[in-house]
Amino acid sequence: MLDLPRVERFIAQVRPDASGCWLWTGPLNPAGYGYFAGRGAHRFAYEEFVGPIPPGMHLDHVLAKGCRNRNCVNWVDHLEVVTPRENTLRAPNAASTKFAMRTHCDNGHEFDDLNTKVRRRSNNPDSKVRVCRQCAADRRRQARRDGRERKKVAHLLVHHEPRPGCRLCAEVIA
Repeated sequence: MLDLPRVERFIAQVRPDASGCWLWTGPLNPAGYGYFAGRGAHRFAYEEFVGPIPPGMHLDHVLAKGCRNRNCVNWVDHLEVVTPRENTLRAPNAASTKFAMRTHCDNGHEFDDLNTKVRRRSNNPDSKVRVCRQCAADRRRQARRDGRERKKVAHLLVHHEPRPGCRLCAEVIA
């Protein structure tokens, strides 16, 4: 049920512009989103005039309809309920969008079902990252080689001269 005094206060702070956006003229948060009744003004508009936003879903300003204005509250044409991933992929300049759109790792290996592992980030368990299996295997291989080299150097520091019958000394001589 519409709360008419609150809706009237809301509408009084909306100004249509030539692009079709309905710009919020009230307070903005630091990210540039309008703020009204304890939440984002665009969320208020959608929930008040369209209906609830399902849990876990985001409200996107639809670029395909000409809107990337964070202070737009046009619930009729410019706002759409989408998954968090879809919302991220629609952000044209976000680094996460650029990474998500990549088809190959930095070393040129393809991100396909066999070569890609998806893991959770250690600093943000809700966030996931793709890992190239080939690059991960190459890094492990290199770490083992580096470890063996350190072991050989340490061995020589202890023995100064190669000893007959010692496997590590024989590797160093060869």
